[in-house]
Amino acid sequence: MSRLILFLLIPTFACAAPETLSFIDHGKADPRLKGYRTPAGFKLEIVATEPTVQHPVGMTFGPDGTLFVPEWKADPFAVPVEEIVRYKNGTTRSYFAAKKQVKDCVKALVYDKDSGTFKSSRVIVEDELPTGILIHGGWLYTSGRGTVRRWQLSNVLDGKSLDAKPEILLRGLHPKCSGLSIGPDGWIYVTTGLDADVEGIDGNRVRAKHAAVLRCRPDGTELQLLADGLSGISREVIFSARNQFLVVAEGKRLPVAEASSFSDEATPRAAITEPFSSAMAYFDILLPAFFRGVVYETNGKAGVVRGLRPGSVEPFSLLASKDPNFRPCQSAIGPDGAIYIGAGRGEDGKEGRIYL
Repeated sequence: MSRLILFLLIPTFACAAPETLSFIDHGKADPRLKGYRTPAGFKLEIVATEPTVQHPVGMTFGPDGTLFVPEWKADPFAVPVEEIVRYKNGTTRSYFAAKKQVKDCVKALVYDKDSGTFKSSRVIVEDELPTGILIHGGWLYTSGRGTVRRWQLSNVLDGKSLDAKPEILLRGLHPKCSGLSIGPDGWIYVTTGLDADVEGIDGNRVRAKHAAVLRCRPDGTELQLLADGLSGISREVIFSARNQFLVVAEGKRLPVAEASSFSDEATPRAAITEPFSSAMAYFDILLPAFFRGVVYETNGKAGVVRGLRPGSVEPFSLLASKDPNFRPCQSAIGPDGAIYIGAGRGEDGKEGRIYL
């Protein structure tokens, strides 16, 4: 049976974390967590499971603390079909993308204060293969299958408008990879795979030969190409304490490229990356200083959430398991400052957990 469990990672440090970490197994506190290891001083909890959510591919918190989770539904009859992108100047471009017979969705999870878990959820929109999700300015944004689209959140939050049509902001992105972030400048940052020919809602158009970073206004206007020539880019762009954007891309170990611009001639190489990995930066104050200002990468293929401290070239493990079914998909900082980790489970990825 498909399931998703939300894991909650809570610090319980009595003092600052040591420079040399020791690790603990959380199986004694919860048999389901046997073999799941974190640095000593963290408490690992399972805070959501089926049927609340199933097969997660990401998550994000809204301003009011609501947790939103995009889900993919299994479809053995999905087939590649040719999609036609029609640009405003009359030109077209085609690409092949998976077409499913069933709808994927985005769910809003309902938190239960008494149990400290998410006990229920509701589907708020139906979508197709969402890979990125963002809540900003009263809008729900998703990306995937070559587009970035949005819904007015107040119109869909009650779950009574599942078939509401989104507004298409960007089209022509790589069909399999695109992540969404909101920058400190108020612009939306989008990642895309190679050979993307992207048009904004106002007709502004850019071409990226390789994996790239784009940005646009929240309404899809003024599209710009910021970074090209990258390789193995992660889903999201993240931001440093100095408000520079960070890109996690393919490299030897875990270097993080930090710059204001990139070029084909001088491409910074960076780190931790497998397809569909995601990244976040932690600048909250709940964790000890050792864990702040750290870029955390959630790597489903390796079954680990790893962090890289500023100035370091060696990552440390935040959460890891030898369980072959542990496939973390995304981490997020909750309104309480704790780290939430969503993970798929099972060889087919249909099952999952969210940890805290």
